[in-house]
Amino acid sequence: MTVNFYLSKITCLCLFIFISATGIAQTTYYVSATGSDQAGGTSEASAWKTLKKVNRTAFRPGDRILLRRGDVFYGQLRIASNKLIVDAYGKGQKPIISGAELVTNTWKHRGKGIWEVQIGNKPAQINTLFKNEVPQPISRYPDTDVNNGYLNFESHESANKFTDKDLDDEINWTGTDMIVRSELWRMEKVRVLNHEGQIIEFKQVKSIPRLRDGFGYFFVNDLKAINQEGEWAYDQAIGKIYLYSAIDPNKSRITVSLTDTLVSVTKAQNVTLKNIKVMYSGKLGISVSRSSGVIIDNAEILYSGGDGIVFNSSTNSALQNTLIADANWSGVVSTKSSSHIKFANNIVRNIGNPAYGKSKTFIGIDCNSSFSELLNNKVNNTGYAGIIACGENNLVRRNIVDGVCRILEDMGGIYTNNNINNTSGTIIEENIVMNSSCLPGGGAGEHSLANGIYLDNRSQGVTVRNNTVAFVDGSGIFIHSTLRDNKIYDNTSFQSGYSEFYITNPDTLPQYDVQRNILVSNNPAENHLVFLIGKTNKYTFHEIGLFKNNHIINPFHAKTVKVNYKSGIKAELKRLSVEEWEGLAANTVIDNRVSPVKYTADTPKDAIQFFYNTTNSVQKYSLAKGLFVDAKNKEYMGTVSVSPYSSLVLFKKDKI
Repeated sequence: MTVNFYLSKITCLCLFIFISATGIAQTTYYVSATGSDQAGGTSEASAWKTLKKVNRTAFRPGDRILLRRGDVFYGQLRIASNKLIVDAYGKGQKPIISGAELVTNTWKHRGKGIWEVQIGNKPAQINTLFKNEVPQPISRYPDTDVNNGYLNFESHESANKFTDKDLDDEINWTGTDMIVRSELWRMEKVRVLNHEGQIIEFKQVKSIPRLRDGFGYFFVNDLKAINQEGEWAYDQAIGKIYLYSAIDPNKSRITVSLTDTLVSVTKAQNVTLKNIKVMYSGKLGISVSRSSGVIIDNAEILYSGGDGIVFNSSTNSALQNTLIADANWSGVVSTKSSSHIKFANNIVRNIGNPAYGKSKTFIGIDCNSSFSELLNNKVNNTGYAGIIACGENNLVRRNIVDGVCRILEDMGGIYTNNNINNTSGTIIEENIVMNSSCLPGGGAGEHSLANGIYLDNRSQGVTVRNNTVAFVDGSGIFIHSTLRDNKIYDNTSFQSGYSEFYITNPDTLPQYDVQRNILVSNNPAENHLVFLIGKTNKYTFHEIGLFKNNHIINPFHAKTVKVNYKSGIKAELKRLSVEEWEGLAANTVIDNRVSPVKYTADTPKDAIQFFYNTTNSVQKYSLAKGLFVDAKNKEYMGTVSVSPYSSLVLFKKDKI
């Protein structure tokens, strides 16, 4: 009997150790919109009802919280426990965590299609309003169909006071919020302090150290700016919302986002959130702070009043297989204080709303953490950068970036900046970047700075290889104010508005290493440059770097290169053919190639064919009738195969 007693104790102890070590789920809790917070929560039949109940409960490592599919749960979910799993159960659509609150007070018609309603608690801010779950535009003057929604000031007296000769005081904008674009890359929301005639003075902010004449501004969130269906404004001082509606809004479902952050993971380890939808946050969809081992999988983060998701001071975490869409600020952010964050197989789209101007935002994936990976993401339609990779030893691989710089420019589809975080060891490879193009109206430089791949501000130790860039308004590959040890290998840059490859203004002895790139323009204009090296007049060709085995192609013109360099004590700026460039810099400009064909200005545009493959398998494409060659003069007829995440430029060789 004594032996059995001790065996029982040993068995219990071993079982306890096994459960603790393996993290076996202790308890599964169910949450349903038809449940009860007074129930036990440990079965579908006894499910809890609200997130408040979840937030009040102390969980053990290994516990699971399951939200019923098809249900909507309002308010914030807070997680501060280790080894917790949040998932869905049942059938149907993902469960929704929503920040939308129904406007229940009665709307009153004040005339001319504008309605008003009193909000009882006078929230400090309302960023979004929805009518029958559809987002409505915050009021704006001028409308977006007038000069793309901008007014422009001709002159300024100080960093917070300007004159617009087209403005009058028929409408006085004193006290109104205003969006000011002070740089190509910056716009900010400010408050108008005084409006007198053609002069606007606004509250000084640090993020606007200066103004640039000719740049733009517009007014937002004011009753006086409401003139279109769905436009709205919120007056916090009196707690009223105004809405333009052709039908009685009392007959519609009108909601506003009042919960700042919908999901908060704080000081937690090894937490998994999957199969949930997070919608209508006031500012932030998901916050991961001071945590590690957090996995967010197969989620949706939609209609965020600010950013979609932020990783702050967190490590060894991942965001994967998730849709992030329709955020007013940025889609995904990881801060410099984070590290080892993986972003994989996500879709990020429709990021940035100029009516919510904020300095240097509107970014698809803004990765400032080191030792991080950005793999197989699709980023589409962002107001600023597609992907920012500012961290040490980051890997940016096989991402598709399409349609960036829609609001702000001096940016690119993929961007690095050593001033934000050390970029050494970062690899950018096998990405496809297309259609960088900024809408005009708010300000413009000498040429477009909506670029493809952009290494900026002291970037160093970055390798850019096997990428494809096409159809950008600025430069396909842009290297600006960088340090040393940047390597640019085996990339294809096709049809850029300004230049296919542009190096300018290095911060130190540059020693660029540029090899085996295929740079192709189909622009017959004589002033178009395929390869441009500028503001390098302090350096000899040897100091500028090695340029070897590149294909520098414009079938319409021979002089496709412009180089700024030091010759003896003299600075030179010359437009050259590739052969002339090699003749001047024989030891550092080596074996570069020109176009395999020559065309005239009236050559049909389809003589140059561009194919690209955004899939993980080899793709075959049919060719037009005739003989084609690639940049290396290899011949093709009938069909062509393109490897995953690569591209091919072909030139018709037959008589045209």
